[in-house]
Amino acid sequence: GDGDLSYSASIAQELARQGTHLTATVIESKEEHQNVFRDSFQNSDIIERCGHTVRFNTDATMLGTYSDLRIKKNKNCYSDDGSAGDTEKQTTPNNMNHDDTILYDRIQFNFPHWEGKTNSRKNRKLLSSFFASCTDVLHPQGQVHVALMDHQGGAYSQTIQDWKMSWMPALHAAESASLLLTDVIRPYTPTYNVGGHRWKDRAFHTKGKEAHLYIFTKSECSQYAAPQHLQLYCHYQLLVGGHPYVKNDNDNNNNATAANSTDINDSVSTPPLPPPPPKHEIDTLEQFMQDEVPSGWRVKLYFTKWVPGCPEKQLWTWLALYQVAFFGKERSITRSEAEKCRLQIEDKLVLMAETQTKESLHRIDIPPLISRSRWMISNVFPQSLRDAYNASEK
Repeated sequence: GDGDLSYSASIAQELARQGTHLTATVIESKEEHQNVFRDSFQNSDIIERCGHTVRFNTDATMLGTYSDLRIKKNKNCYSDDGSAGDTEKQTTPNNMNHDDTILYDRIQFNFPHWEGKTNSRKNRKLLSSFFASCTDVLHPQGQVHVALMDHQGGAYSQTIQDWKMSWMPALHAAESASLLLTDVIRPYTPTYNVGGHRWKDRAFHTKGKEAHLYIFTKSECSQYAAPQHLQLYCHYQLLVGGHPYVKNDNDNNNNATAANSTDINDSVSTPPLPPPPPKHEIDTLEQFMQDEVPSGWRVKLYFTKWVPGCPEKQLWTWLALYQVAFFGKERSITRSEAEKCRLQIEDKLVLMAETQTKESLHRIDIPPLISRSRWMISNVFPQSLRDAYNASEK
């Protein structure tokens, strides 16, 4: 929750002036909180004198279980802004639900941390549970804000190791609550007492580190989209039948000496590499895939190289090896959903090849060679890793 309630106290007066209601929450009971934090009573008093609410015994990972968080409409209720983690916000009448309850416009959790020593796995579980609970009380157009230190967020990771060591909030927000990371405010500079370190009345050290504020929205909210540098992505490789090569007389003469060879690869000489596929063919295949993925995803197709196919009679086929990347632009992306799309796309490509359908693709006369067990969808990564890889290749 909100540590010693100093964050909520610091914004209480301004929110009251705006006509926005705040609900500040902490996990401790009132007695426990006042015993641990020396400013507990003072901060609670400031919040309540501004007309806001302080809730004790509130677990930020179980927000949907508190029926009184979903405030009933009354004639004096014109605006609301609550807190369950650190702070939640809401406004009337646009945030009225169909059952006359008010959903929160913003839920903010500043510097979440499980109760023990630093443990990325347990902190990821905390974030995952928190995001899942937010969906029960968050307005469809609401936002979830989470403040983290730069190394915890992972959105700007430059190496796989950086990403693995982070808490991966964007990944867990997508998997547990279909929330989309749409912005990161950096640096985020707290103007209040950043206390409550490991649930004690002491601040955690931020010297030499930069705090970031991660902003998430519901995927179905068309009002927001993730900028390219914050989009999560996953990828896989795909082999598609490409350029056939018909052997000429010189090839036959060259291969005559290899007729008695026991190595199958010596029986046919490798033909010259064809030029890269023309842009219109790549664009056509890319658009075909774009039509097969959920609305809000972005598909990008990258030609990698030509791979020699299996020679048969007088025909040698070069196979085009592509990297297919799915990006979460206006909809959150998860590995499981991306894998379903991969299988669906490959099934359709095979079917089109078998039926020799060429209306959608210019060159699908040879079935794609697909190794489903080898080329499954990758894990989900932040765009920063792709940018770092591309920069290293230049």
